[in-house]
Amino acid sequence: MKRFSLIFAALMLPFFVLAQTDYAGVARFDKTVHDFGDLTVDQGPVSCTFTLTNISGQPFTVNSVVPGCGCTGVKWSRNSIEPGSVAQIRVTYKNEDGAYPFDKTLTVYLSCVKKPFVLHIRGVVRKAKLPLAQSFPVHFGPLAMRGAEIDGGNLLQGERKSGELTVANISDKPLTLEFSELSRGLAIRCKDKTIPAGGTSSVVFTVTAMPDLWGSNWYYATPVINGESFASVGKEQKQTPVLGADAVVVESNPALAEGSRRIGILAVTAANFSTLTKSDKVAAPIPDFTRTSLSYGNLKAGRKFTLRFECVNRGEKALTIYKMDCRSSRLRMPSSVPQIEKGKKVTLALELDTAGMSPGEHLFVINVYTNSPINPVVSLYATGIVE
Repeated sequence: MKRFSLIFAALMLPFFVLAQTDYAGVARFDKTVHDFGDLTVDQGPVSCTFTLTNISGQPFTVNSVVPGCGCTGVKWSRNSIEPGSVAQIRVTYKNEDGAYPFDKTLTVYLSCVKKPFVLHIRGVVRKAKLPLAQSFPVHFGPLAMRGAEIDGGNLLQGERKSGELTVANISDKPLTLEFSELSRGLAIRCKDKTIPAGGTSSVVFTVTAMPDLWGSNWYYATPVINGESFASVGKEQKQTPVLGADAVVVESNPALAEGSRRIGILAVTAANFSTLTKSDKVAAPIPDFTRTSLSYGNLKAGRKFTLRFECVNRGEKALTIYKMDCRSSRLRMPSSVPQIEKGKKVTLALELDTAGMSPGEHLFVINVYTNSPINPVVSLYATGIVE
């Protein structure tokens, strides 16, 4: 039962989906994430508006917008949206749940496509208003951010997607913000030419999937404030919202530790099957793991252990495993995995090194990225106790 609860905790950890402003070639949203920033419990309901434009050649309607929970209200235009015309979706967060960070979803159903589109509202509700420097605890000189590690979510090969974050000027003078030393596939800019003293602004980033990059990848940028870069001071104030989630092993990126001059956006790239025909899908590979979770038992700190997962290809075509990754340096992935032909089985061996791990129960989540449209990403779990 304990192991099950840990796996449940891993599945329930907050996961931010990377904003995609163009949807299926029919609609363009002005934004797909609205960040309310810091709110207070006595502030009452807050509202925002998402605007979509019909970029197709045919009229369509917004059939429905379904909020993820009862704490969110929504109204939308129900008239036909002609090509080139716009419609609005107005969202109200009731702000009745007390002091807590929130990330709420709204699922948008359009009449012209079967697959829905997901919007997000997020923010942090506090008991009382904090000074700007505390609300944004990571500082690059006069520029303040909530953290240097930004969760970019998911994208598919061939896609380009955008997200947004809020930054603050904690100085008594206006500042200009630019970015240099960008990783391949990343574009990033500040919406405002200058950020006023004691003010905030939005930074928009776009990640383009690279055909040679699979799974989790970091995209870096160096903030340049008034023509100068600064080493970071302070740490993100992270919270664990799910009981048992503290056992899930997710390490911070050492390249973004305090003193670094960079920020990093973590985006996850999986295969894109949008061009597959029905016959392609019928003949597609199917990864079948004999087990997706295992226990490594009790290990003395400093011990090493080999985790073995067996995978059989139940499909017609050869199965390709593009990448295996885990948000922990404790697990060493296989250097390469051969293609798995129809009906064949391979054993995937991962090396666990417990040196320096704290005593207690630990859960590792391993994601396997494949060319299977049925199972493009398979999650494996390894649990055990370090003594």
